[in-house]
Amino acid sequence: MKAPLVLLAAALTPPVIAEPGVTARGRAAVSAAAIVESTGGVTASRFDLDRAELGGDATAGAHGIGAITLEAIRSAGPDSAMGLDGNSLVLRLRHAALGGRWTAAPALTLTGRLGLVPDPWTAAVDDHPERALGRALTETAALVAPSDLGAEVTLAAGAWLRVRLVVGNGEGARDVERNRGKTTSVVARLAWRAPALGELALVAYGRDGSVGPGAVRSHRLGGALGWHHPRGAAGIELVRGWGVGAQPDARALAATAWLDAPVIADAGLTARVDRLVVEGGGEDQAGWTLQAAAWWALASRARVELAFERQAADGAAAVIPGAPGAIDVTRALLRVHGSFEDSE
Repeated sequence: MKAPLVLLAAALTPPVIAEPGVTARGRAAVSAAAIVESTGGVTASRFDLDRAELGGDATAGAHGIGAITLEAIRSAGPDSAMGLDGNSLVLRLRHAALGGRWTAAPALTLTGRLGLVPDPWTAAVDDHPERALGRALTETAALVAPSDLGAEVTLAAGAWLRVRLVVGNGEGARDVERNRGKTTSVVARLAWRAPALGELALVAYGRDGSVGPGAVRSHRLGGALGWHHPRGAAGIELVRGWGVGAQPDARALAATAWLDAPVIADAGLTARVDRLVVEGGGEDQAGWTLQAAAWWALASRARVELAFERQAADGAAAVIPGAPGAIDVTRALLRVHGSFEDSE
């Protein structure tokens, strides 16, 4: 009599469904500096936090993926006299997206995400820890926002080809959609690897977009070439922009060249040159930024740097980004920076 009862109980008991496996990876990035700065014959010193990010990504089951990144920013913008509690550092979202990943072949992967997704150009040039002398020029000059509310599709063929398409509002993380148009950005990265020569990567970038209530054009075209090897790394980046901020007639050119060279075990030299030109729209500016540093590695992606930085404007161009009203700026910096990742 017991056997039928056991079978009946088993039939009425709901099946136990195993939770899909979840793999999470955390990330953190910090850059802080002690700075002595000379501007117009006046010398001052300060401590600064250039970058503080915390986040991670996760995969669930066969297809689910998600990512989130928080960053610290000053609560008062460049045009604001006061922020939160004075000008406190506050946290905001830099990235937050959810989607899926599908593998069509052993080396072919399709990924889709929706949310606050990374700008494909900023993500492409920010991939390498050696490129550590500050954020990309296109980001600091407000030519390309680091993220946007939109949808992202990425097609990867092994390690040698990746194409990323993002359709978004075009307003970045700082505002909601303010016009009827959408912004479309695409980046293609082609990499070639050889054991003796390292990796050579070519990046092509294009954007068709609009910003603000007036649908001001925001078009970008650019490219980058990078070389990475255990004995060193180098790269060049170039972006041409049509439309800058609220000025549809303004044109911009942002160019960067950088070099990182280990000299002895855990120590080396790095250098970077930036060139920014903005013409039209009544806000012409042109200038150079030169940076050089000697570094010592605390870990594989963490360094202490003793750096020198020089900003100089061309001729009558009186404004340098980050130093309004200044013709020339000279800085000496003791800086620590690093990025850390973990998985479980």
